[in-house]
Amino acid sequence: FTRLVYDQAAIVALIKPKDVDSETSNEGFLSSLGEMFSKYPLAMTFLILMMILALFGTGYSMKETYAPIELDYDFVDEDDEVVEAEIMD
Repeated sequence: FTRLVYDQAAIVALIKPKDVDSETSNEGFLSSLGEMFSKYPLAMTFLILMMILALFGTGYSMKETYAPIELDYDFVDEDDEVVEAEIMD
């Protein structure tokens, strides 16, 4: 293959090996959360407990306000006519 379209040597030359870091990086949400727990254990424990209580309170209040909707079809008469709407210009 001598055409540039089929030049496999040029394609292979473009491939670069992936750099692998031997060091582990402390990035991400969970590592940041762990850092916060190690720096401020009492404050973070209090914050987590408050969040859990807020979630339980929200769930309890949603459970208590549940009321099933009953559909009442008694108001429909068979003799009622269909109402026609007019389009106004």
